[in-house]
Formats: sequence, C-alpha cells, structure tokens
Amino acid sequence: MKQYLLISIFILFLTTSCSDNERKKDFQDYKKKEQQLPEKAFWIESELGEGYWINVLSIHSHKNIAYLEIYDAKSKQLITSKKFVLYCGLNPNEDEIEWIDDLEKQISEYTGRKLFFKDSDCYLI
Repeated sequence: MKQYLLISIFILFLTTSCSDNERKKDFQDYKKKEQQLPEKAFWIESELGEGYWINVLSIHSHKNIAYLEIYDAKSKQLITSKKFVLYCGLNPNEDEIEWIDDLEKQISEYTGRKLFFKDSDCYLI
C-alpha cells in the first residue's frame, strides 16, 4: 500500500512539473518574433505574464499622438490598429510634461485598452 502511494505521488509530481515547464516553453515561444509580424515590432510583457507585440506606424510627438498596431502574443494576429493619444491626468505639472519619444523604452504594459508608461502616471488611450 505504501509503495502504491509513493508511486502515485511520484507520478503526480512528474506530471505537474512537466506541464509547468511546457507552459513556460510555450510562453517563451510566443516571444519569438516570426515573419508574420512587422520587422520593427517590439515585445512588451504585462505584470500578469501576458505579452503583446507593438508596431509603431507613426508618431506625432508634439501632439502626443501615436498610430500603433498591437498583435496578440500567441496567435500573432492583429488585435488593434488605431490612433493612441497620450493622457497624463487632469492637472499635470508643467515641469513634468511627458512626451512621446521612444515608445519601446516608455511603454510598460498593455491592458487591452491602455498602454501604460514606465515610471509615470501617463498612458496612451
């Protein structure tokens, strides 16, 4: 009886650890850029572990407008292609005005609606 229990626990351990490794491997594969994505698309990963590819079509920096394409990590399919406007709250300090510059360095995550900036309360919507 003890042998059966030990063997069952061992098999359960192997099954669980393999599935976690497979999920991690699958997620790493999503990060690999494939030919169906635009060449200049860059990867962002959210705190929830989801990821997206962002392709910058154009930036109008002094109006803080960016035209972007966002692709799903798993399917590499286009999620949205639209104009995003930078928003920094109701009363931004003039000394702390944020400008669109290098979005690959500025964007921290995408929530499905907003692209949040790193180290800032600003986001593109």
